[in-house]
Amino acid sequence: MKITIVGDIMCEPPIQEAAKRPDGSYDFAPMYEKVAPMFREADYVIGNMETTLAGEEREYTKTFFSFNAPDSFGTAAKEAGINLVSIINNHTLDRGADGIVRTMQALEEMDLPYVGVTMPDRERQGAYYFELGGVRVAVVAYTYNINNHLDEDDPVAQNMNRLAVFKDLRCNQKIYPTTWVDALYPEMERAEKNALCRKYQLPYLPVQIDGQINHENVDAYFARMAEDIREAKKNADFVIFFPHIGGQFNNQVGKFSDYAVQVAIEAGADAVAASHSHVVQRAEYRGDVPCAYSLGNFSMSPDFYAVEAKHLREYGLAAHLYLDGAKVEKVTFTIIKGVYKPGEQQVAWPVEELYESLTSDAEREKLYCEVAQLYHIVMGKPLPEGPLQREYLVEK
Repeated sequence: MKITIVGDIMCEPPIQEAAKRPDGSYDFAPMYEKVAPMFREADYVIGNMETTLAGEEREYTKTFFSFNAPDSFGTAAKEAGINLVSIINNHTLDRGADGIVRTMQALEEMDLPYVGVTMPDRERQGAYYFELGGVRVAVVAYTYNINNHLDEDDPVAQNMNRLAVFKDLRCNQKIYPTTWVDALYPEMERAEKNALCRKYQLPYLPVQIDGQINHENVDAYFARMAEDIREAKKNADFVIFFPHIGGQFNNQVGKFSDYAVQVAIEAGADAVAASHSHVVQRAEYRGDVPCAYSLGNFSMSPDFYAVEAKHLREYGLAAHLYLDGAKVEKVTFTIIKGVYKPGEQQVAWPVEELYESLTSDAEREKLYCEVAQLYHIVMGKPLPEGPLQREYLVEK
């Protein structure tokens, strides 16, 4: 059997606006039209839904930093073939406690299962379980942190799977992009430089170094995560750890991410697939456990000028777990690119199909070079010669 996992499913302002129809409704189905056949090839599909569905009264997304999408964003994912979404990430509380509760209610009404947060009036669920071909699979989802915070005793806060106290930041180093603002105003404070960059639509968001672990503040949360994985292992044949971790826009695996994966494997995780960095990171086996440290983006707006284009944020991976019973037979990945044309909805394309659709030699060469760069990041070696492939093998 085959389980497919994709990364961050974003609904930023350009993506949302392109989905708006004359009658005021929103149609996100075009995002998935090129990957839906790939989803249908899988027996189960999992993704990280990095937005709330908090209702129009709580204001739909207007910025690149705080998200609330129409309910049709969720129904489009379900209709395209996604079977389970993680809703635990740094944007979980973008519309507060009421917003995430309403998100869970909306997902339940559309019959799209979720993991990572539990309704405050229910016992917290450490994992979500499903069955394929007689094999019981568990998914455990955790986030490194959440942008907004609640009182630690709040029932909603207690039912969130997180790896730190609220506002406990771990990225201890930030490398900012260099622009003409730095050359002209070398002594200017960073906040002022960022404001000027925003005015002139220059990149200003830094690469974050995920290199700090404050054990005093995180160990209790990691202990709960490990217990959730151990409990899932008792009740399932195969456990997938699906965390939201990593330094943003950083292709390198950081100390915090490495530690989270180590704890998960020691607790009994059989596979790891992570998201959050918004760029792709390496994939490897740790012993017999396949680990993809960042799947990158399923959808992210190329209009997000605050990030340097060289980070290739429009790319992501679909990781495919092929299981023989409860054992990993092989792991492959598909490279996906989000293609955006002004005034049209962004569409996620498998790159080999996108390559064949291009008529310009220059566009084909550019795509091939970017895919080669992505492959090297994931596998640490050159892209195999020949035509682009639908799936590439992760070798032990």
